Amino acid sequence: MLDNLKADAHDRAHVVRYMRPGEDDSLNAFRALIAARIPSESVSNSADQSTNLGQVFARELGSDVRVELTWERKGVDLDLHAELPNNRTVDFRNAQANTETGAIRLEEDIRDAPGPEILHISGEETVAVYVHAYSADGIGTVGAKLRVVCGHLDSTMAIPFLSVNTDSRWCLVLIVDSIKIQVIDENCPPRPVS
Repeated sequence: MLDNLKADAHDRAHVVRYMRPGEDDSLNAFRALIAARIPSESVSNSADQSTNLGQVFARELGSDVRVELTWERKGVDLDLHAELPNNRTVDFRNAQANTETGAIRLEEDIRDAPGPEILHISGEETVAVYVHAYSADGIGTVGAKLRVVCGHLDSTMAIPFLSVNTDSRWCLVLIVDSIKIQVIDENCPPRPVS
């Protein structure tokens, strides 16, 4: 992240001036400075219906992220899963996990179309969000859509983004951290589901 800062003395002094150990205000000021220095071509702050693979949205400081999964085909069960640091998971078996700075919570396990399954993410930890086709149909064959809401951001995207994933039952769709939300589309190896 620091590589994206301008290399003049004012910016370095600004970062040092606001870094005070143990003070939340200095940490927020530092994050705001870093977010402001990320190249604008790689970050979007607005909703865009044609969300692209690899697109990065700026996460408003301190704002919660809401991830909503819907799908069209009746008789199909899709699930949201969140992976947290230290191999912790939030899914239909474990609907909530507290973190050092917040919590990740799945509202309800919805087992039929149109859903929605809703995941709430608060805090600063990095969270990987997956969609799993619990029933035998692949993710690309059921008309799945993912809606991401965070502050002013409200973006909906089709899953999967690439047609090569149409037979996959697992898809990594988002990486959420303290300053950004990155759109991913990656087939995943089978993951344990009991």
